[in-house]
Amino acid sequence: MELITSKIEADLEEIIRGAFESVKDSLIAENKRINHINIYHKDWIHNSYEKMICMLSDNYNIDAKKIISMGFICSQVNSLNQHFHIDYGGDTETYFIPMIDLDNNNGTEYLEFINKEYNIELFPQLLSMTNLYINREQIISYFDKINISPANYKFKFLNGEKGCMVKMPYYLFHRGQSNKGVQDRVMFQIIMAKTEKASVCSGIQIDDSELDEQTHIIDKLLNSRTVNN
Repeated sequence: MELITSKIEADLEEIIRGAFESVKDSLIAENKRINHINIYHKDWIHNSYEKMICMLSDNYNIDAKKIISMGFICSQVNSLNQHFHIDYGGDTETYFIPMIDLDNNNGTEYLEFINKEYNIELFPQLLSMTNLYINREQIISYFDKINISPANYKFKFLNGEKGCMVKMPYYLFHRGQSNKGVQDRVMFQIIMAKTEKASVCSGIQIDDSELDEQTHIIDKLLNSRTVNN
């Protein structure tokens, strides 16, 4: 995870807050699965938030032409753990702006390797592991079988203050953990195309964010839910 800024500008925060108010009733309806709502998608005929996109481009070096979707992702208190995965086959990168403080109880869980180059080298292996494992012990055991030493990696949680901005690179092996905090964790997300084949569902409301994938990935996930639950 890369910290872009510890605090976004007030004007951008105000627009995001206004957008959240327009969708929050649907977003925070009772749901044990991590879920999200899109407010913008490049494939929609009608779109708003041009001012927001200009701010992101001008002030945060975000390429407006590569924005696929923007919206809010929510992990309610005591939500279910996701499986560890790489988003959209590694064809996207995502910027997150949390709307509450993130700590070890509610932040995204991810694997950090000894260096970025090693992580990228392992990308094909990690991609093949997407949606197979739901706890650390399974991953540690698998890594041990393929001679990846625990000295080469560690599990971490995304920590950050409300209103910061972080970038999740395409190769990051991660998951939304069960929210052990005391309030719903909502983050504004900006999904960017990393490759020309990047594809993200253009639906508005996604009740189960793990299922916002291609059919073969969904089938793999549903099988893993049966095995691991």
